[in-house]
Amino acid sequence: MQTAALMGKIKQYAGSALAVVVASAVSMASLPASNAGAEPAGLNRAREQRVADVVRMKNDFVRRLLDKNGIAYRLDKTGIVIELRIDDRWQPVKRTEIVPVVSRDDRGGQIVAHEVYFYTLSDVYRLVSDLTIR
Repeated sequence: MQTAALMGKIKQYAGSALAVVVASAVSMASLPASNAGAEPAGLNRAREQRVADVVRMKNDFVRRLLDKNGIAYRLDKTGIVIELRIDDRWQPVKRTEIVPVVSRDDRGGQIVAHEVYFYTLSDVYRLVSDLTIR
């Protein structure tokens, strides 16, 4: 997959915690190799695969959360939630953000939940989940 195509996918997830991971992976994939020769093809494929895995995990997490809460949704052909059924009407989802909720403790903190925001044309809907993103 080309870097420009990956950057387009990142824009769909702008502001989410996973977008940072995806953006980092894309940035690393687009950096020139540190040696004078070309980057090994296997390394580039591994980075592209990691980006695809992170996007898949995010999409799976969002679908599991909606299923757990009994919220109907529609997906596009890539598995991204594009509509939510709210008050007997389909609401187009313009953006989805996943924000980790961190507990502070002696070890520096750990993720204990996620807040998920669905931005539609008319409103922002928030769900809190203790599901893990895996």
